[in-house]
Amino acid sequence: MWALIFVNSVKARNVAAHPEIAMHWQVTEQGDGVEVWGTATVHTDVETKRRLWDGVFDYNLNDFAPGGPDGSPEVAFMSVVPSRAVIVLAYGMKGLRRWTAD
Repeated sequence: MWALIFVNSVKARNVAAHPEIAMHWQVTEQGDGVEVWGTATVHTDVETKRRLWDGVFDYNLNDFAPGGPDGSPEVAFMSVVPSRAVIVLAYGMKGLRRWTAD
């Protein structure tokens, strides 16, 4: 999984100090959500930025970094390699689906 972040952000500093992370987000108004645990790394190299800049995200990264991949040194990408995940249905009232990396 990939996310655009900023080099000097709290998130980037946290990942540098503690790469084992957990994330959660609610997906639907009915309370369906996803929880993911894994290992994160921050990538600041231009090659990674160029590779991810167009066609990967469903929004325009230039809205956040008008300099594009070559002119935005403040931008980084965080990758997360998941080790386990849980899909929570209706806040857990309709069950859970678990996944674990092999």
